[in-house]
Amino acid sequence: MENIRRKIIYVDDVNYNLVAVKSRFKERYTIYPAQSVAIMFEVLENLKPDLILLDINMPGMNGYDAIKKLKADNRYADIPVIFLTARDDKESVLEAIKLGAAGYVRKPFSDADLTDCIEGQFVEKKKKRPNIIYVDDVSYNLVAVKSRFKDRYTIYPAQSVDSMFEIIDLVKPSVILLDINMPGMNGYDAIKKLKADSRYVDIPVIFLTARDDKESVHEAINLGAAGYVRKPFSDADLIKQIDNQLTLPPSD
Repeated sequence: MENIRRKIIYVDDVNYNLVAVKSRFKERYTIYPAQSVAIMFEVLENLKPDLILLDINMPGMNGYDAIKKLKADNRYADIPVIFLTARDDKESVLEAIKLGAAGYVRKPFSDADLTDCIEGQFVEKKKKRPNIIYVDDVSYNLVAVKSRFKDRYTIYPAQSVDSMFEIIDLVKPSVILLDINMPGMNGYDAIKKLKADSRYVDIPVIFLTARDDKESVHEAINLGAAGYVRKPFSDADLIKQIDNQLTLPPSD
């Protein structure tokens, strides 16, 4: 079967970025560069792309205003938009999710990271991947889990419980992975708050933690945890616990 050559509009006010991305991905995608949002809309009049890559910080109309305009127009609302930006603060990521972005890739980026994000949009059209929020205060753990399970689940990393509660209404997770030892609100207090809220009480929570004493396991079960996985863990062990929750029938 012949590979599909996807058409992508890439919007960035820096010409070097446009040239570099087009060159790096010329064997895989047909990239249509646009140096402003206004040019993007001109291109859209004559082309229906498979996807749009969009910078945030641009003169004139910025990326946030651009996606608002896209999502408000029936002609363009279903085109996946991935932000490709140097902004790496959590507020920018959350704003992108709220506005309906299909993905968020930080510059500088690897070809593999951007390709995975792009291709993930088309995998999901065939088979929807479950949304999972993973809460851990260690950035390395968040990156590692997202990378290890990117082909099976859509992982939304949260580096604190506060971040989890900011994300939860936006992505409607099927499962929450939760560390125990974290600054601020710890995992035990987080699950208590989840189980006390009618909006979240039915979301399965699996603890993913380095604590391996039986008292910690008993406490997690008593608080309503659906599973408990000790770090370091095997992919098979975590997948089994997650998939068990995804296949359970709804409770009465």
